[in-house]
Amino acid sequence: MARLKKGALKGKGGPGPSKGPKKAKISAVKDSQAQPCTEEQTQKAKLTLPMMAANQAAFSFGNNVAPPFFSYYLIRLGGNAFHLGIMQAFSYLFTNGLQLPSAYLSDRTGRRVPFIVAGIGISALVFLLITQFRDLWVIIILISIQAAAMSIYMPAWSALVGDEITCVNRGTILSEITEASIAAGLMGTVTSFLFLSMSPDKDAHSFVLPFLAGAVSFFLAVIFILVVKENPAKKVLRVLEFEKTDSKFLYMTKIQWGYNFFMSISWPLFPLTIAKVLGATNGQIAILTLITILTTAAFQPLAGKLLDRIGPVPMIQASRYVFVLVPFVYAFARNITMLYAWCILEGIMAALVNVSFISYILDSSPPDTRAEYFAYYNMGLGMVTFAGTFLAGALVVLLQYYTSWTLAFILLVIYMFSGAGRIVSSIPFAWLKDPDKNPSPPGQMAHAKMELVRWLRRKH
Repeated sequence: MARLKKGALKGKGGPGPSKGPKKAKISAVKDSQAQPCTEEQTQKAKLTLPMMAANQAAFSFGNNVAPPFFSYYLIRLGGNAFHLGIMQAFSYLFTNGLQLPSAYLSDRTGRRVPFIVAGIGISALVFLLITQFRDLWVIIILISIQAAAMSIYMPAWSALVGDEITCVNRGTILSEITEASIAAGLMGTVTSFLFLSMSPDKDAHSFVLPFLAGAVSFFLAVIFILVVKENPAKKVLRVLEFEKTDSKFLYMTKIQWGYNFFMSISWPLFPLTIAKVLGATNGQIAILTLITILTTAAFQPLAGKLLDRIGPVPMIQASRYVFVLVPFVYAFARNITMLYAWCILEGIMAALVNVSFISYILDSSPPDTRAEYFAYYNMGLGMVTFAGTFLAGALVVLLQYYTSWTLAFILLVIYMFSGAGRIVSSIPFAWLKDPDKNPSPPGQMAHAKMELVRWLRRKH
């Protein structure tokens, strides 16, 4: 759990605005503009914030110990590319596409904790149920249900952070909570590595322990958040009209949706290349995940400093151009060691992605509609990713049926298509402009940091 600084809780002093160049700020936290904490707020923070920290640590541990291995679990049970495509398609669609209505419902009721409990609780039950079934389609349905549950949880948690961060120094405390969350996520990844490295090389049953650990961790997250007594939130009745939003934000969103479509065509194929073509063991699969996340976490502070120097646009552009290489790397990888080396570069680029896109959205959106900006952006990603991953799985099955090509050659062909699409869709990023700045209160910065934690697991 994060170490909560006494000075922060007492509201004495507070960090000033970032002193980086104005153009490059990540919507700097202006605690000096916030109201001083009252004695009542300070006492409530001593009870609320540790429980929020514990909730995020438990959630992050569970979110890293199990979900990264869903695809490999299906493969070990005999799943093919179509199963993987369907599973990932509905996972991305439900996780991202359903956030906007659930965020609106949370705003209408003014409640956060019930939505958080429902989202994490359902997800914990899914982890348990997955261990009881071997039917591929039942497992895919369960994973889709968990994705829908996450769409309930995510906007409610972000809103709760904003509701609770209302006075000086709360942003500082929440940043410490985020550090604890990242550390717990890394522990989850290491735990899954230990479970899988000590298990049979290519056995589906080896994934049961990580799934059970995920369930226990999520149930603990539910217990911790139930202790939190949320501040009554103002009920919001308006619906954001996105055609009237910042034009630069809309441009970034649309070209990112296009790029993400071609990115997602590769995603269901990566596990097939790793497990089927290269014949990786469960332990080697865990090592790949471990390398990427450790590299991302190690490089994350440097990425934040780089953001202060050059701003989000050059970092977004660099990540789009480098990730053009991903399908080509997997297409021509001849052994698992090549992918180990690639995961280091991928982890570094992921660190740039984590801060740059969040910064861009924060700078584009007014504070009172910021959660909806994130939900709108994610909703579009969910829809295009659904189309891309579904197409990938269907293409593999169709080519296997109508041609005599080997699986390795079929994957190579689709990787080439994905790579070409990435090249073309990366071109519009050359004209991406810095957004107009909107001031971000401490709660919104905390929201951004929590979003960053969730991005650590995302494929590129």
